[in-house]
Amino acid sequence: MQRENRKQENRATLRALSMAVLSIFESDPVPQRNKLVSGSMADNSEAYSLR
Repeated sequence: MQRENRKQENRATLRALSMAVLSIFESDPVPQRNKLVSGSMADNSEAYSLR
């Protein structure tokens, strides 16, 4: 049961993260993309895979 809850939380977090990434790209693509790439790729890899 707890594992299911965690899965749903992760999915919701991932969706929010991907929406934030998408809105960043749409508002200001080039500088923000460089900032994201230079940041931790591990944190952003899941968001990239949703695109």
